[in-house]
Amino acid sequence: RRSSDLNSRWYADQKARWLAELHFGGGFRGLLNSNIGNDVIEALPDGQRRFSFCDFDSFKLIGMPAPPARDFLEAFALQCTVEVLKGSLPILHFVAVPPSSSDAEMARQIGVAYRQKSSLWNAYIQRARLKAHELSWDWPDLEAAFARAFDTPAFLEASCSVILSDYALRRHQQRQPQPYLPH
Repeated sequence: RRSSDLNSRWYADQKARWLAELHFGGGFRGLLNSNIGNDVIEALPDGQRRFSFCDFDSFKLIGMPAPPARDFLEAFALQCTVEVLKGSLPILHFVAVPPSSSDAEMARQIGVAYRQKSSLWNAYIQRARLKAHELSWDWPDLEAAFARAFDTPAFLEASCSVILSDYALRRHQQRQPQPYLPH
């Protein structure tokens, strides 16, 4: 089969399921291993596909408290959010953010676009709700922590590799030496 035959909804569902199982079991792959290059889609002889992850050299396992304190939920939601974001397929959407905007405002606008457009995020948050229920965690508290994660500098910086924005273009320009001189 051609790679264009990949069903992106299936891909997002499978990846969200695996990420939710890992995260709510206390497992985190870290930023370097959360990119799409570490996803494996195996074509099975019967025509089906199997999704899995590879490259766990920065894998971290943490204890999961019951019930979790607010500080834990904040850190947990931020780590989950950034790992899901880093593992998202690029979003074909441009977020225009005026340079005068604060980092918090830029993160908010980019976060709104990401949550609306990302099939992985939308599949993940549904799985997260189910996993939180299984663990008897308070969903409104965790949902609020996820919402706050989108307002952080960590989200804003990680968003540059997934969703094109004025912020991402400015960051890229600051990081890259300019090889061309105007003439």
